[in-house]
Amino acid sequence: MQQVPKKGTPTASKCPSSRLNKPGALACKISNNAAPGCRALAHKGWKKLSGNAKDVGAGPVGNIWAISNAGEAKRFSFGKWIGLKKKGTRIDAGRKGLACMVGANSEAYCFKTGGGQKLPGKVTDIGVGPKGEIWALNAKKANCNYGIQKWTGKKWEKISGGAVRLDVDPKGMPWVINSNNNIFRYDGRKWHQLIGSAWDIGIGANGDVWVIGSDYAPYKYDGKYWVRTPGQLGSISVQADGKPVGTDSQGNVYMQ
Repeated sequence: MQQVPKKGTPTASKCPSSRLNKPGALACKISNNAAPGCRALAHKGWKKLSGNAKDVGAGPVGNIWAISNAGEAKRFSFGKWIGLKKKGTRIDAGRKGLACMVGANSEAYCFKTGGGQKLPGKVTDIGVGPKGEIWALNAKKANCNYGIQKWTGKKWEKISGGAVRLDVDPKGMPWVINSNNNIFRYDGRKWHQLIGSAWDIGIGANGDVWVIGSDYAPYKYDGKYWVRTPGQLGSISVQADGKPVGTDSQGNVYMQ
């Protein structure tokens, strides 16, 4: 997946290719089950968890959340998933039990064990940093991307650029993927493009960065290149200790 990075902000005029979806029986038959999602691939070094999910968010060890295949927000506790009876599409987790999600109607909602808070506006993706920083992509689409914004505690503060996926690093800064599958990180003043292309991104509190590459394989960033690991996933998140958690196109949940 390696490619030479270019300068610029994370925007693009090209709309994204189709993402990882369950293929039809005919497509699997034609490809002899070789197409992404036709059959579960071996995830060497990964442990399969119970239940199912289409997105997952991992914070400190023990704080793992997911959006089930049915769209319900759930928390993984003592080997099983506990449902919140709240619908959503995307989710991420932070410290002290914090989790934030994109609701079924694109509302932003953050909650802990004792309660929750609905944030203003509509969002399409959301990321939580290790110190509780909240970043999101708003629902205003331009050139196939969505605006990038940070929650100040009172309102959303927008910065330059656009993307389709994001997460937050230990410094509280966003890393994003745009509609051309390019990977960017923000240093507080400007954007820097990284080598490679990806569908999804996850960052641990220890600084480990993982992506789902354009070939749907999980990759870990070594500071210069992306190192491929076995398996095929559709979404990924990273616990505080750097161990990734991901889901495949069939809703299986895996953890290293």
